[in-house]
Amino acid sequence: MTENTLRDKVAVVGGGEKNLGGLISRTFAEAGAKVVVHYHSSENDAEQTVKAIQEAGGEAVSVQGDLTKRPFLMA
Repeated sequence: MTENTLRDKVAVVGGGEKNLGGLISRTFAEAGAKVVVHYHSSENDAEQTVKAIQEAGGEAVSVQGDLTKRPFLMA
């Protein structure tokens, strides 16, 4: 039986800084994923989640962005 793992994968978690998103971010990291923790306005919460992941031996970064705005698409 093969073990499911996220080792060497990257997980981008929208709203991944706190509450359910923070739990998902930490769970993905525990499974071996490198995690991109997205936040809209809670930079402090995002940095706390990133720090918790890093202290547990995982890799994570935080990225701010407004996911309610459609990005400008180049033609």
